[in-house]
Amino acid sequence: MRTLTHAKPDTELFNACFAVSKQFSVESGLLSDARVIDVIAQIEAEGGVASMIMLGNGVFSTHPFVGAVKTRLVNNPARLVGAT
Repeated sequence: MRTLTHAKPDTELFNACFAVSKQFSVESGLLSDARVIDVIAQIEAEGGVASMIMLGNGVFSTHPFVGAVKTRLVNNPARLVGAT
């Protein structure tokens, strides 16, 4: 985990993380919703990488798709919000 949290931007590593996530979702049986499967297939057909979020039926990707909301990753460590 330390390697992932301290890594500099690396497309190959990022894509590998997506691949591990997708492999887990397929092999665990979590990836079963036809809509999610279709969106992932469309993204991959257009050259992007994608997997499902592990809670609910959603997709995250490096490639835009219908219904997507743009987000970004930050390097800030996890912390409690509003803690005194």
